[in-house]
Amino acid sequence: MDVTLAAQSFLNGVLLGGLIALVAVGFYLVLGIARVFNFAHGHVLVLGGFATWSFRENWGLNFWIAALLGLVIMGVAGIIMERFPFRRFYGDFIPIIVVGVALLYLAEGGVVQVWGPELKHVGPVISGTTDFWGIVMTNWRWLVIAVGIGSMAGVSLFLARTRVGRAMRATAVDPDTAYLQGISSIAMARTAMFAGCALAAMGGGLMAPMYGVNIAVGMAWMIKGMMAIILGGLGSWNGCLAACFMLGMAESYCTVYINPQAGYIAMFLMLVVVILFRPWGLFGKPLRLGMPGE
Repeated sequence: MDVTLAAQSFLNGVLLGGLIALVAVGFYLVLGIARVFNFAHGHVLVLGGFATWSFRENWGLNFWIAALLGLVIMGVAGIIMERFPFRRFYGDFIPIIVVGVALLYLAEGGVVQVWGPELKHVGPVISGTTDFWGIVMTNWRWLVIAVGIGSMAGVSLFLARTRVGRAMRATAVDPDTAYLQGISSIAMARTAMFAGCALAAMGGGLMAPMYGVNIAVGMAWMIKGMMAIILGGLGSWNGCLAACFMLGMAESYCTVYINPQAGYIAMFLMLVVVILFRPWGLFGKPLRLGMPGE
């Protein structure tokens, strides 16, 4: 086996895992804290990518300023979604699903009307390649790997070390007990929606120079994010992160050594096997279901 090719596939897997994590972690926060299953979450990534493209290509802004503006705009959009469509239906699963699907179709229609169905690429941000022990990658990919890992480390530290982060975790575990401690579940849901949408928009901005963005990629990345949460285990933060990189590795290695379609097949096979033998996920805890007193 070509060691250099295997190492390059590993780094591509890290890159893909980081991008999946930006979607999955955002969805994890929204689902775990706000209790909102937002079907439009993948399209937040698309909108973040298109916003970055517009600010960069049409307005001529610096890429990082364009990406930051896209991130902030989609974060504010998350707050608006929490306040108006979702808040009135907290606790009602079916209406929340309906609202999420409605937002999905609204986002699809809006994107096609404003930007069209074509793939949009942001122009080169950083040029050149770097040869690291025979592994040649574009400098932009190296930077995206660093940003992805740094973002996940930052979110982990925020949730573990800050007062707001600990309050968000407490709300995710037991909102009633958290409320008795003076923690507002509404405020935590609002924060989760902002952070979740901002992370997804960041993913869209980072993807735009590499893969481009169009309306079709939203659902694909949404599915990958959902797979990571299920694979890692519902409620398991570390499991979610680990699953993101496992999926990234599976897609990267199968794409290189078999064919691009095999990457998707491998990810779904991993999910099916885990659901069959550990339905609570690789890092989750089993729930005992039964009648009281059993």
